[in-house]
Amino acid sequence: MKSDQLCGNRAGGLCHPFNHAVLSEPVYAYEAISSETEGRFQSRGSKFIAYAFPMDSLEMLEKRIAQLKSEHPKARHHCYGYRILSDNGIREYSSDDGEPSGSAGKPILSAIKSAELLNVGCVVVRYFGGTKLGIPGLIEAYKESTRDALGLAIIRTVKRTKVYRLSMPMALQPHMLNACKKMDLDVSGLEYSTDFQLDVHVPLLDEEKTVLGLFRMLSGRDYTMIEEYMKFLNLELL
Repeated sequence: MKSDQLCGNRAGGLCHPFNHAVLSEPVYAYEAISSETEGRFQSRGSKFIAYAFPMDSLEMLEKRIAQLKSEHPKARHHCYGYRILSDNGIREYSSDDGEPSGSAGKPILSAIKSAELLNVGCVVVRYFGGTKLGIPGLIEAYKESTRDALGLAIIRTVKRTKVYRLSMPMALQPHMLNACKKMDLDVSGLEYSTDFQLDVHVPLLDEEKTVLGLFRMLSGRDYTMIEEYMKFLNLELL
């Protein structure tokens, strides 16, 4: 685990060191939450409201924190933790936002890690109730509110993909779309001009086999036609 630096794009945005874990094996799929959920915990008059949400960039976290500060202007703390999967490994970080060191951000991050989730952020808003909870009480409150939010989330399996940009004669358009549909491949970025262009999202697992299978389907299993299709298609990896 090493420390690195990650910053938002906007001036005055979040900028802090984060833990970067280099992966020993490729990650072909991971668990994430489908949409934002809200969890709650209350102790000695203090209210903790946790907002867990999908994220894949620091800018998304920065935007959500700004929104929550606007929605909860009287809250004393806005603590958070996140885990992001990058090409180089897993980036994770947590912030206590004025709470005693290690009493807020780490419990939030710990709950996310225990749920084995990636590309997830969680911000916990605290309203102080007038009585100090102590370090153990704070750890419990931040962890349990995060667990409550994650427990309400719909978990989905995300297959990591590589995007291929294809350009082909318009006559091949229906055949390509039909082949992608049969192979359950997501497509995007459709453009129609003199040629037909689209992005094909190929799962990293069995990538070569999937691409070859796509061209085999296009060529009607005529292996001699695969090379002809490769000549027709301008294949570009995004």
